[in-house]
Amino acid sequence: MKAKFWFIPFLLLITILMPCKNTSIASARKKSAVISIYNNLSDSTYDKDLDKVVQKELQKRLEGLYIELDNQPYASLIKKESLSNKNLSDVLTLLQGSQANYFVYLELLPFKKHGINYVAHFDKNMTASVFLWLVDLNQSKTIYRDHFSLVGKDSSPDWYIGNKSVALKALDGIMFKAGEIISAKLPL
Repeated sequence: MKAKFWFIPFLLLITILMPCKNTSIASARKKSAVISIYNNLSDSTYDKDLDKVVQKELQKRLEGLYIELDNQPYASLIKKESLSNKNLSDVLTLLQGSQANYFVYLELLPFKKHGINYVAHFDKNMTASVFLWLVDLNQSKTIYRDHFSLVGKDSSPDWYIGNKSVALKALDGIMFKAGEIISAKLPL
């Protein structure tokens, strides 16, 4: 009878020692370095709230998976200037000398408002547009580059809907899409 249960203390010992060994996949691999720049060109009165939404999504997609390098030397060079009309060589020149493996650039473009008045209520649509550019700096190639938009909609019976609430609704949706693209396209 004792011979049949010899493995139980062995299994208990293994289960106790396994958690002590810190070999998670994220800590075992060498993390790639990333420079991420967010450029808000929307020029709205609620830019701080928009910035919080974008920074939260970028942090969620990059933190822990990549080493985020200081972007200030590069962000100050392009402040309030669009990179959507630049080519890859311009970006490579801008980031020359950085230790980054990848570059994530997100540009928030001005919102477009559309309002429709009805007899009993008011509809407001805000179109949020972003430009997302992912660059592999080691191989000097573009991973992803595109503009995309999303419409946030809201309606009210009292004829008043704030631009901010509809803009944040549109931005939440478009940042989820941008975050999914970053997660899917940016190599670990």
